[in-house]
Amino acid sequence: MQPTNTVADTICRTVELGVTITNAAITDAVTFIDCTPVATTDVCPGCGDPGRLRDHTERVLTDLPISAHPTRLRVRVPRFACDNPACGGSIFRGGIDQVAPARSKVTGRCPRWIVQRLAVDKMELSSNPVDLRPRA
Repeated sequence: MQPTNTVADTICRTVELGVTITNAAITDAVTFIDCTPVATTDVCPGCGDPGRLRDHTERVLTDLPISAHPTRLRVRVPRFACDNPACGGSIFRGGIDQVAPARSKVTGRCPRWIVQRLAVDKMELSSNPVDLRPRA
């Protein structure tokens, strides 16, 4: 287990996502926060047996801006191998459903934040769709 940075986790509110910060990098365009899940599941979705840790992969997710600067989480996700010969799924990723749903490009808290900004800042969405019909 890697050491945690409680202050950084509290400021960036990564605790509510179930990840802990391991490193960070800031560029002109975006802030990258490297993190690892606090807890993952190693249960094979095919057979239900526990898997053996194989390696790790990186999942990049858009998160809430920090000081009005775009933020990307680089989550180090464990991959497991199922040793059950009767199982069809031999390699699977550890579940991080608290961070983001499967195949999502944003963290679970981004859609809620966008809706709150629309309500609090009284932003408007256009109700008139763009007319894409060719002009005569």
